[in-house]
Amino acid sequence: MIVSPERRGLIKKLDSTIIEKFYFSDTPLSKAVDLLMEESRRADLTHEGVRITVRIPNNYVEPEPKVTISLRKDISLRDAIEILTMGISWVYRIEDTEVIILPLHSD
Repeated sequence: MIVSPERRGLIKKLDSTIIEKFYFSDTPLSKAVDLLMEESRRADLTHEGVRITVRIPNNYVEPEPKVTISLRKDISLRDAIEILTMGISWVYRIEDTEVIILPLHSD
């Protein structure tokens, strides 16, 4: 699989951006993602952060998932996204310019 230079750069940023301890209690997914993006901007030397988009298909009938996570140690942004999506049985995909979070069985 060929990975574009842009995607390689985003993967490097996801792995090198450290998110300090965080806590979500019954937080809507969109709000949790907004907070992670804010933390990524704060931790990024350029203050650009990482764009994370929640993509909910039109035919998705479930309510927006709520996130409950308590992490007491600093972790990479990529690990934080992995933990967040696993906790709600969703997935994420790293694109060239953003991370997409979507339901497990979406097309």
